Amino acid sequence: MQLRHAAFDSEGPNRSRNTLSLERIRLGFDGHAYTPDLRYTLVLDANSDSAAEVSFLDAYFSYDFGCSMFDLKPGTLGFRAGKWKSPFSRSREE
Repeated sequence: MQLRHAAFDSEGPNRSRNTLSLERIRLGFDGHAYTPDLRYTLVLDANSDSAAEVSFLDAYFSYDFGCSMFDLKPGTLGFRAGKWKSPFSRSREE
């Protein structure tokens, strides 16, 4: 979270202005529902400069089939649906 406070005191024709704005706020929620194999992740991003707009950075759920059905290590075989950032890009990999 990042807060910004701007103070402007005036003795002239312009009136005094003090503002407090929330520059960046990110809230994250993750966990599992019903079974440890069904996981969810939700990351919200808020910014007061863009008319108090809230957007989803990450919003997805995943289900691990391999762990319970085939007795594989967790994370070996699964399904993911939703919106998320790529953990890497081609330029970063190179």
